[in-house]
Amino acid sequence: HDKYEKLLEIKRRLKVRAETIINSFEGIEYKGAYKRFVEKKKLEEIAEELHYSVDGIKKISSRITKALDGH
Repeated sequence: HDKYEKLLEIKRRLKVRAETIINSFEGIEYKGAYKRFVEKKKLEEIAEELHYSVDGIKKISSRITKALDGH
């Protein structure tokens, strides 16, 4: 039981950290990160919704991933 509480606490901390990082983005990076990581959308869906090319969203996604890896 204690094991699950510790795991839940770790997940809560990770969620807060992820939200903080996503909220540090601006403009298209924020929108892309939110749609990808919170809404769990595919790159093609994000591109269509944001009126960008799939290649453009891939580049943005790559920048987001690099930023997340750096935190």
